[in-house]
Amino acid sequence: MKRDFASVTGSTAQNSCHSSHSQLREGSFQPVTDPSLQSPYKKGRSGVVSAMMGAVLDEPQSQGFFGGSSTGSFIKQVRKAIDNKIESPRDREPSNSILDQIQLSMHIPDGDSQQKSNLNYVLPPRQVADSLMALYWKIAYPLYPYVDRDEIETAYQSLWTGNYDEPMFLCILNIIFALSCQLSDAIKPEQREPSADVFFVRARETLNFNVWQAGSIQSVQAFLLLAQYLQSTNEPHQCWIVVGLAVRTAQSLGLHLPETSEGVSSPRLRELLRKIWHGCVLMDRFLSMTYGRPAMIGKRSAAAVPLPMAIDEHYLSGDPLRKDSQPEDRPSILDFFIQSLDLYRILNEILLNVYAADPKTGPNIDEWECFFPSRYDGQRGSSFLDLDRELTLWERGLPCHLTVSNVGNSNEIHTRQAVVLRQR
Repeated sequence: MKRDFASVTGSTAQNSCHSSHSQLREGSFQPVTDPSLQSPYKKGRSGVVSAMMGAVLDEPQSQGFFGGSSTGSFIKQVRKAIDNKIESPRDREPSNSILDQIQLSMHIPDGDSQQKSNLNYVLPPRQVADSLMALYWKIAYPLYPYVDRDEIETAYQSLWTGNYDEPMFLCILNIIFALSCQLSDAIKPEQREPSADVFFVRARETLNFNVWQAGSIQSVQAFLLLAQYLQSTNEPHQCWIVVGLAVRTAQSLGLHLPETSEGVSSPRLRELLRKIWHGCVLMDRFLSMTYGRPAMIGKRSAAAVPLPMAIDEHYLSGDPLRKDSQPEDRPSILDFFIQSLDLYRILNEILLNVYAADPKTGPNIDEWECFFPSRYDGQRGSSFLDLDRELTLWERGLPCHLTVSNVGNSNEIHTRQAVVLRQR
């Protein structure tokens, strides 16, 4: 096993590794799992953009969400009003809903086929790849559940049989391998970084190409996973930028709006969209604290989308009429994710109330103002005592399997989750 891991790195990787496909074939992503996960959204058309007005919405429009304040939306409203007034004989373009504009495919425009065909992918030996995947599901995924496990595993199995070679999936897979290389005890400590870097470089090459294309759910997932990887490197700027790309791409898909996920008929897809958006919220707030920078996502936008349910994805069906539930004797691994989101909500309040500098007084705040803000101007938010109370109530409300006092009675994953929550 150690010899196989070592063979992944260095100039001999091409010879020691197993090739999935020498070149990627063109085509759109087709779901490889349960039919209920198939995209309910319509395909978009190539976009026409004006330098003055942005997207010109009466022309073929690129997929993506454009809010009511955009110039293109305003022009469309004006033209629609004129059409209604003068009863224009020309065909009127039907108004696409936000759901119709979200791109859930991995489609790459045909015009970029030449660049796409130049992307070569090399996989490690099957035994090594399987061990890296298993390590990811055991250690990394329970803390950051940004992907659909069943879908990834189905695509992973299809990859080895030559039936699947989509660029964004291979990008996600390489990031998973990079994460696992950093965590594996089977790799010597001095070899972990170069081993992970091999897969990181491959994933980055794909993202460098796709970052300029229309956004997709898979690209948001790739950005979030890449940010998770970059947290453990000496590249804070790259990590910060990648999270920004994840947030902006998610917003372009309308994931920040509650109606986007509410309008999805498949419970499994609905919960995945919510996990992805709140993954952006969590990473945004975590890095804001880590780097002392303002968050991109405001409180109202973060709270608008309902939290995902504490139901593991394999207990979710594609039937909207069926009431899914988590078995009582098997706590969901998503409990940790939900509790982390609540913790980072409090963290955001701390950042806003304690670390936000007053432009009038500067960063130096009277120590008593932090404890009794109302005695000053009554406009500052929560005091230290209020925030401490929120943290105490949050800790008291933790499920039993996520408390440190119950560590000995939980399984390995829940034990680790409980310790991480306590550390945070």
